[in-house]
Amino acid sequence: MLKLESCDISSNNAESWGGGIFIFLGNDSNVNVMKDCNISDNRASGRRVDHGKNIAIGQGGGLVLFHCTVNMDSCKVINNFAEVSSGGIFILDTASILTSTDCDIKNNIVNAFSPYTFSPDIHINDENESASREIQPEEENTNE
Repeated sequence: MLKLESCDISSNNAESWGGGIFIFLGNDSNVNVMKDCNISDNRASGRRVDHGKNIAIGQGGGLVLFHCTVNMDSCKVINNFAEVSSGGIFILDTASILTSTDCDIKNNIVNAFSPYTFSPDIHINDENESASREIQPEEENTNE
């Protein structure tokens, strides 16, 4: 189990996945916890290398999840960059579960000139079909 509290993961660079942090725990069924963490100004700067094998690098500038369950509480994932997809959070497989409560996931960037650009904030990779999720700010109810 991984437990991070009040941590600052900033200004890191990876040539592949997870500029800030890459969480891979295989078949470990423990829930990983991140509380009051700041994941910002990280980069996943590699580029797609082999179109025939669909290999991509430069994904998940802030955070990559692979085969794990993560609960995020009061965390910030902001101002991260990825060359290929998801400047913020890249969920590499559909077996991973991310739950976030009171988190700011915004202002993340993907290289706008990449032909493989996906959502800048959160991207969920599915072997059968890609699904991107952009986090939208909650709308204020003006009908009160």
